[in-house]
Amino acid sequence: TSITPRLQVLDVKKIVTGTSGERFRLVLSDGQYYVQGMLATQCTDLVNSGQLKKYTIIHLKEFVCNNISGKKICVVIQCDVIQQLNQGIGKPQNALTANSNNSMSPNRNNANQNQNQMQRQRPPQQNNRPAPPQNQQPFHQRNNNNYNNSNRNQGGNGGQGGGQGQGMDNIQPVSSLNPYQNSWKIRVRCTMKDNMRHYSNQKGDGKFFGVDLLDRNGTEIRAVAFNEAADKFYSIFEKNNVYLISKGQVRLARKGYSHIKNDYSITLNEHSEVIPVNDNNNDIEQQKYRFIKIDQISQIEPKSFVDVIGVVVDVGDITQIMSNRTQNQMKKRNLKIADQTAKIDVTLWNKDAEQWTEDQLKNAIIALKGCK
Repeated sequence: TSITPRLQVLDVKKIVTGTSGERFRLVLSDGQYYVQGMLATQCTDLVNSGQLKKYTIIHLKEFVCNNISGKKICVVIQCDVIQQLNQGIGKPQNALTANSNNSMSPNRNNANQNQNQMQRQRPPQQNNRPAPPQNQQPFHQRNNNNYNNSNRNQGGNGGQGGGQGQGMDNIQPVSSLNPYQNSWKIRVRCTMKDNMRHYSNQKGDGKFFGVDLLDRNGTEIRAVAFNEAADKFYSIFEKNNVYLISKGQVRLARKGYSHIKNDYSITLNEHSEVIPVNDNNNDIEQQKYRFIKIDQISQIEPKSFVDVIGVVVDVGDITQIMSNRTQNQMKKRNLKIADQTAKIDVTLWNKDAEQWTEDQLKNAIIALKGCK
């Protein structure tokens, strides 16, 4: 059964770090016990808008409990605000230090009363649906039961030693990844692979490449590898192939550097595992698009990423320019595409500019992902 508890927020504290930006620390209570919590970045708008504050009753839809610096922390990934109260419910004790012998009998009646009070905050059920069950599993196990059963049935060659169905246990959806997990494993398709890039800064020279990854639920995430890890994994990743990936570091995404709609990204290191697997069921899409109409692009914030689709109505010649930043020659081709709303100019660079001939492009319907 799923664990979707209703808890009261006893305290909300804003914390700001140089790497993670604005975050909110919580104290969560069921009326009998309380635990420390952290609000995921995608939920911070609930606090900033005033919906979630001290004494609010919330319904946890997705969360994960992890050990952070030796402390058990409940990371709230998704929640609904139920009701705002003016005081705390019950007299909760610290769940990590409460004496289990003292909490068995005297507090049982109080616990039942507190749970009843929590239930009374629940909004009316739609269509007479029963309330979510309160006998519960950890989030990282609950949603993965069906997910793992489906993946396990697919079997597949592990690619490094192989074996039917090897490594298909404990796979979780990409949407559940967060920086507070100690271990995780995802099954994803590589929808885009960058060329290896080189850089030089005060720390020295280096290289890196990135890949776009997509799981069968349609959730995307970006992964990058630097230096030794880049050498290790560059030849393994191929566009359209499916992989089991684990032991990477989940970090907050740098939004201006990627078109992927995810708060987090993955950094692969020398200890990470990337294992090619068979795509027998073809259950992961080849690509994920979020198309907008061409006439709506003018309303988008500058330097944002968009996906568009249209008919090529004009094709320019391939030309070369010198990059001011790298002093390297770059090839480009200008196109004009149209949909039922408007026309717009598009520039293809380097490999994309050379990939198709003018005859192949003219009057073709093309889909463009991550245009800026």
